[in-house]
Amino acid sequence: MVIVYQSKTGFTKQYAEMLGDSERVEVLPLKEAEQKLSSGTPVLFLGPLSAGRIVGLERARKAFLLRGVCGVGMSLPSPELPEKLRQGNQLGDLPVFYLQGGWAPDRVNPMTRAMVNLVTRSTRRELQARGADRTPQEEAMLDMLLHGGSFVSPDNLPSLQNWLSKQ
Repeated sequence: MVIVYQSKTGFTKQYAEMLGDSERVEVLPLKEAEQKLSSGTPVLFLGPLSAGRIVGLERARKAFLLRGVCGVGMSLPSPELPEKLRQGNQLGDLPVFYLQGGWAPDRVNPMTRAMVNLVTRSTRRELQARGADRTPQEEAMLDMLLHGGSFVSPDNLPSLQNWLSKQ
């Protein structure tokens, strides 16, 4: 098994490398993997989310034998997210995971920054309206949406590590 990833702002890359280090599995960016690996190579693919779609998934699906897929996004983790990713990305029976990454407005172009700000406007307003009633998680989420930030942590990896250890 090889971990293959696509990353735009670096959060997915961080997770892929953490996971590769902890499980002693080779990790390659998608472009490099397409050049180095054969088409039947089993991979775990990690990609950033954009409007519910896992970026790079179609390329990885065409190039490799997908054994599992993980989307990395800004949303708070929830039990429903992997199933939404499964349905929205037509993943069938594949194991699907979600990891909360972050937001790095300084690492994206102005158009992407404006689009993300538009899409997250209602979430920001909702969280701001809660004022002192915000949970610590919601406070951190609001700060990330307003200023950028990262939720990347090895503490988020146990389900993926457990799954990988059984492959």
